[in-house]
Amino acid sequence: MQSSSSLATTLITYRKRRGISQEELADLARLSLRTVQRLEKGETLPRGFTLQALAKALDLPVDALTMVENESLIDQLESAPSDSKPDETPAYVALMYLSAFTYLILPGVNILLPLFMRYRKRHNPQIQEAGSRLLNFELGWTLVTYGGYLLLLAVQIGLILNFQVVIVWTPLVFLFLLNAIHAPLLLIGAWRARKGRYGGYPVGLRLF
Repeated sequence: MQSSSSLATTLITYRKRRGISQEELADLARLSLRTVQRLEKGETLPRGFTLQALAKALDLPVDALTMVENESLIDQLESAPSDSKPDETPAYVALMYLSAFTYLILPGVNILLPLFMRYRKRHNPQIQEAGSRLLNFELGWTLVTYGGYLLLLAVQIGLILNFQVVIVWTPLVFLFLLNAIHAPLLLIGAWRARKGRYGGYPVGLRLF
């Protein structure tokens, strides 16, 4: 078992190697940010669930955090080339957000394309988590937007047939407003992802 200071060094090294912040690690491991901060300061040692949660979040065997490793391993991780696979995560997640703009071409593609991109990186837990947030939101937004639009069209048809009342602009205004909200959220999500911050995005239906 490593000492608290040794484990703190190991934890920091692996976290930075994956290119995630303390906040993101806490989110992936379902721990409080304070817990992660204390662990990285060497103020405490993780036990049981906490240890397993950290290992899973970092995609490591538990032994990597509990056993004393050769110092050369840490040196290798810290000196590894910056173009290694984990470093591609922020750019890839940002591209997933931007791919959702395909809703402007064809509704539904904003779900299918990010879903395909998420599947391609199915072994990357960060992309899986960020992709789930995006897909859940896109699904909820699509259902609300186009479901509401069709409902307003149905109401309009009913008013025309029964009362000769025309509210032709209402469905279009509704669609415009929902799109005006959607586009900035995607841009903000892409910008945050490029900075390595994948949490905090609105979550809709939890189906992914």
